Amino acid sequence: MVLKYRIHDRLRGPVFIPCSRKDGAECGHRGREPPFGVYRHARCNDDRTAAVHAGNEIVLSSAEMMYNGKGAWKRKWFVLILAGLPGLSLYQQDVTFVVPNKHFTVACGTGIDTRLYLQSSGADPVYVSATTPQGIEAVVQPDTLYGPATVVLSLLVTDSTLAGDHYPVYINSSALMHAQTDTLDLEVIMDNPAYMDQTLAGNYRDSALHFIMQKYPNAGDLYGDLLAIGWTGFYPYPPPDIVSHFVCLHGNWRINLLWHVMVPPYDWVRVFVYNDEEEVAWGVLMDSGNRPREIPPEKHYYFSQDTTVVSGTGDTRGGGHQPVICPNPFTSSTVIILRNPDHEPFTFYLFDMNGRLIRHITGILSDRLTLQREGLEPGIYYYRITGSAVFQGRIIAM
Repeated sequence: MVLKYRIHDRLRGPVFIPCSRKDGAECGHRGREPPFGVYRHARCNDDRTAAVHAGNEIVLSSAEMMYNGKGAWKRKWFVLILAGLPGLSLYQQDVTFVVPNKHFTVACGTGIDTRLYLQSSGADPVYVSATTPQGIEAVVQPDTLYGPATVVLSLLVTDSTLAGDHYPVYINSSALMHAQTDTLDLEVIMDNPAYMDQTLAGNYRDSALHFIMQKYPNAGDLYGDLLAIGWTGFYPYPPPDIVSHFVCLHGNWRINLLWHVMVPPYDWVRVFVYNDEEEVAWGVLMDSGNRPREIPPEKHYYFSQDTTVVSGTGDTRGGGHQPVICPNPFTSSTVIILRNPDHEPFTFYLFDMNGRLIRHITGILSDRLTLQREGLEPGIYYYRITGSAVFQGRIIAM
């Protein structure tokens, strides 16, 4: 059977490339488009297919149309496999998302930070998110990555009824050619939440933001109304301390609040506002009279449960040791009392808030260690003491 068609071209520019067989169908495509991706066909009354042609009449038998159509597709796929795949390597992306710590313990009303690591060789963005049960919140900063980077995951527990159980937290990372889900185990424990005055922390936060907006009027135009943001907040430590800490999160914004609970004029509040993606940071100090002034910003993260930073359970395996006594705040020097009657050797480690090892003292045999303040910038530090027992705590450098 022979069919006859007249098909008018409605495409602009070059519309077809002839196949290698002279009696074959001509394969239409638009300019600036690859010939193997944009075949154009017209449908016949008997549901057979004729090739697009520039207004000429073409005469094909139905058998030729079927043979030539199959042949054209086979040749195109053969070319795609042999020649096109090297070009597709431009779209390939090697992505590895490393989650080094999989178990965390958090008290109700508190939270922690941990680090995730992205190793990526491509240019396509990698998106990171977290899925949590109700009553547990997670904030990923940053959540969009364009290359190798460190991600800070903040976990916080807002529901006190969750205490006494384990809950899964799913970390999802996805890209054009990558999908990965990692599971964290979050153990929620009960703690006395009476000291957790989030209202006080919110007042300190808003006072500092109001001062920043007044001092830098263009900040509101550049970054939006930070006062209107619905901040998510948590205490990074279960027990109260002489210096209280509170963290506020929203998107890529992070606010760290520290307030020194002492008799005036020795009390103070420090608020650090920063956004690493926007490369902006402010520091505000408020004195006893709640008078604000600008100070250099500091970046604080609470990696207390990262095994690569500070580990240990705080228990005494050797017996006979009392908890470490460490006075706060840390001024010119401080004396750490180990209560080490048997003079067993201990090792002392001091880390800054970002997990960097600052000092390392080995072979401590006495029950008293004097730590000099000289050379330490103001801020919060972790110490860890290991030996027959493991102790850890925090030191406040004024």
